[in-house]
Amino acid sequence: GDLQRPMNLLYSSGLEIFGVQILAPSEVNPEISGDLRLVDSESGQTLDISSAGDLLGLYHEHRCLLEEHLATLCRQRSGKFLMVNSGDNLEYVLFDQLRRKGWVV
Repeated sequence: GDLQRPMNLLYSSGLEIFGVQILAPSEVNPEISGDLRLVDSESGQTLDISSAGDLLGLYHEHRCLLEEHLATLCRQRSGKFLMVNSGDNLEYVLFDQLRRKGWVV
């Protein structure tokens, strides 16, 4: 959904915004090969895909655009954004990623 209104409410309340998107390793780097048939769970319609490489390219493009959008929403309200891979070690996230971003001292 649209996050603009909730972020505006947080920001206007004087809160500092820290956005964290947590993605599974399979969301960061999905492994798809061969021909695929996607089925819409609501309508039952199918879509046959014969070029998984093209699909992966589109997926990564849209995922990056979403991350940029979320980061922009945070920055516009003087906030910060970070995407975290759930497969990463917690120690690495806390003491490397968050420290480099200045979130943890």
